[in-house]
Amino acid sequence: MKYIYSLLFIGFGISAVAQNTFYLSSLTNTAPAISDHYAITNDDRGGIAVTQNNVYYTGDSATGVFSLNFANKVKSAYLWDGLVCNISGNGGVYQLFDNGVPMQFGINGGGNLTEIKKLDPITLAPTGAPVTLSTPLSLNSFIGIFSGTGYFLIQDGSNVYKVDFATGVSSLLTSSFNDSDPALARNLCENGASWGVAEYNGSTYSISYVKNSTTIISVNVANSTIRQSFSFVNLGDMCSFVASPWTNKWYFHYEGNAQFGGTDETVGSADMTYTGSVPLNVGFVEFTGAQMNINSAKLNWKVEKDGNIKTFIIEKMNAHNEFYAIGEVKPNGTFYYSFIDNQATDSKNYYRVKAIENSGDEFYTTVVSTTNGFKPVRDITITPNPALDNINIYLGAVGSNCQLEVINNMGQILLTQTIEKDYASVNIQNLPTGLYHVRIHSDEYVANGKFNKK
Repeated sequence: MKYIYSLLFIGFGISAVAQNTFYLSSLTNTAPAISDHYAITNDDRGGIAVTQNNVYYTGDSATGVFSLNFANKVKSAYLWDGLVCNISGNGGVYQLFDNGVPMQFGINGGGNLTEIKKLDPITLAPTGAPVTLSTPLSLNSFIGIFSGTGYFLIQDGSNVYKVDFATGVSSLLTSSFNDSDPALARNLCENGASWGVAEYNGSTYSISYVKNSTTIISVNVANSTIRQSFSFVNLGDMCSFVASPWTNKWYFHYEGNAQFGGTDETVGSADMTYTGSVPLNVGFVEFTGAQMNINSAKLNWKVEKDGNIKTFIIEKMNAHNEFYAIGEVKPNGTFYYSFIDNQATDSKNYYRVKAIENSGDEFYTTVVSTTNGFKPVRDITITPNPALDNINIYLGAVGSNCQLEVINNMGQILLTQTIEKDYASVNIQNLPTGLYHVRIHSDEYVANGKFNKK
């Protein structure tokens, strides 16, 4: 069941501050994508957010994590009622807290908003230190939460507050709201709150939210006028949406029927446009992983720019679906990076890379997996060892028609050679002194060895 809540904006002067402009130009039904989320989150509840790589929605049993095209969906170990997100820069998904306790809304909700905590974009576990608000906000049960570009707005009865994600600076934009005008009504979700988008046009703030099953409105906070109205055939019982300037999509939830399709519990997206100058630091261009042998997996990634990046942290998922650090790579200005995990398991491995900027901001790659499909064979024989000019390699059980690679300790392949028989001679005269790995593989087998170059 959904609720209708009315609010009226009374004119209130808001002085302009240093803020990126961002406001919705269009919300369309073009190129829709939908997915049922009941199996992941159970019945609808309320709470939506988006980052560069994922969409998040909270149901009665858990908050779900969905890829942007909804091809992948995972049930997290958390149920976050107070979701909000930063829709600029490297983004980020957050939860509202009251002195360390996650905030809830509705009949038993409300309280003091004292801090926000950034969540891991995959597991949704709180990460890092909480951001404490400069002034705690006393909130009632039926509020509006509006994600913005570096900040978010909260509408609570007669008050509209602004909170900065990075600093926690909180301010009252107006205390002159009232809820007597049905023209400015908004749909509430089953957990008692509603979700929309915070906007700034260079001088005034607006909030966009679902008014009813056919209309989304953007209301100017300063003078209580409707800045823009977006009309639809049927939005169903939609009560929460968010916009992504990274993908030019808006993401939403509804239960039952709506014009986008679906019959049960639906999360979806469609095209949107916006006006503004939003910084979008989409740092990672690509990220891949592949198993090199039974024990090693190689990860490769490319970034759009690395001048502001302090370090890259390589993370691996454990048996409890938690990521932990396994290595670190420093930026070198090349934009291309790699890392070898020499502790890869004999089944499937899951990895991601976290970039930490000089400012302390963090952003992640998507998660990639590697599968160990190699069959173990005995080690190859290399003579002489150490060697100065040439090494002789005896393949034994590996057989013929194989590829040979000589690899340094950084994982770089320095020499390659096709082998047509069970014996090979390799010229290493130009290699620097040091320890090297030899990898020989075919479509079915792999074998490894080591040698020292004098």
